[in-house]
Amino acid sequence: MKSNGYFLTAKIQVNNTFNSGELNAVFVALPPLAEQQVIKNHLDSAEAAIRQSRLELHKLGDIKTALMQDLLTGRKRVTPLLELELAQ
Repeated sequence: MKSNGYFLTAKIQVNNTFNSGELNAVFVALPPLAEQQVIKNHLDSAEAAIRQSRLELHKLGDIKTALMQDLLTGRKRVTPLLELELAQ
């Protein structure tokens, strides 16, 4: 932006400040509305997948915690599992 000459008339301070006229003069390229909709759909899809993955991760974490509690308190025995593994 600075190299394009935008904001040359901005007030000079430690941090430049801009008025609405200066900001309205900035050109912002936007894709066509149809392309924006496609992008939105892809982002919505990705967000839904992330939400689903987080939910599954949380559920697996709960299962792990419960199994660890069972093993540490002795409610579940590990030896039958070891015997089964050795038999294979």
